[in-house]
Amino acid sequence: MKKTLVLVILLFMIFCKKEKKIEISETDHTIPTNLEIFREDTLETKIDLGEVVSIETKGKIIKGTLSENKSIFKDENGNTLFEIKYTEDYFRLLNEKGDLLWKVKIDPDEFLFLVANNEQMKNSMEIKKISPTSLKLEKNNSELGIVTFDSVNDKVILENSSTTNYIKSKHLLISYGIYFLPEITEIQKLVILSEAVHIQ
Repeated sequence: MKKTLVLVILLFMIFCKKEKKIEISETDHTIPTNLEIFREDTLETKIDLGEVVSIETKGKIIKGTLSENKSIFKDENGNTLFEIKYTEDYFRLLNEKGDLLWKVKIDPDEFLFLVANNEQMKNSMEIKKISPTSLKLEKNNSELGIVTFDSVNDKVILENSSTTNYIKSKHLLISYGIYFLPEITEIQKLVILSEAVHIQ
């Protein structure tokens, strides 16, 4: 009886640990229900993170709905723009033809996001939390930038950059680093970001 009880407890602990690996949780704060991105002091993009994800940016609206193991993002005319497909520890951003655009891999043990445009994750861009108020962006061990959290003004910004864009937030999430990665188009960043914040 004792052996059976111990076995059950061990199996339960293993299951819980496995479930925890699927998610990243840097702190105990609540994931936002919406995001606002500003250029200087003008609101440029608003993302509603409800059951139906709504991205409103520069006069355009894109909506994402969950269907089985994927999310489908469409424009105002109902045309499919992107799909996001999920597995246990990563997701893929695909174009309307189903071609891979970006693969996002999550390492919950290291509080790390890896983003690459290929299945093998070669030459991936890395987002890693290096302090409670900063993220480091890297590619092939070369620094791409430092993202910092200004708690006084509730801003997440890219240090030493000519860009005036910032994310309005009271917290710093690792997923915010996606918005400041180079190589990814603006709209692709927004779609990836809208998914990544849910994972945390």
